[in-house]
Amino acid sequence: MKKIILTLALSLILTYSKPNYAQYTGGSYDGYESKTINNFALAGVVNIVRVETNLSNYTLHQNFPNPFNPVTTIAFDLPELSVVKLQVYDITGKLVSNLIDGKTFIPGNYKINADFYNSPSGIYFYKLIVNEKLIDTKSMILVK
Repeated sequence: MKKIILTLALSLILTYSKPNYAQYTGGSYDGYESKTINNFALAGVVNIVRVETNLSNYTLHQNFPNPFNPVTTIAFDLPELSVVKLQVYDITGKLVSNLIDGKTFIPGNYKINADFYNSPSGIYFYKLIVNEKLIDTKSMILVK
């Protein structure tokens, strides 16, 4: 029993100790080429999951949990093939990370697990830009 718990604990530590890891690294889906997600040191993408495709509007959802420590999920909806940027800023307006930096996504609902392991506590803002047009900006709180 102790061995199983220790193995599980080590597995979780190894999973969350790499803030620059991206599970979604490429390939093709529904005939469209996907590209590697760029990550930065202060906040990284743990994974991106496409959920559904029957959507009519571009939407940026509130992250959850909020407040968070150190991983949070950010979701957005894309009704059509789109070039996406998802940027994170600190309270002073300084760009902290490009979680997604101009990558092409097919229509769907996406959930991104972002890891802020190396970031200090504070209020952050994230914004969704689609096809060079700002869709929405939301705030989130990192508490360590």
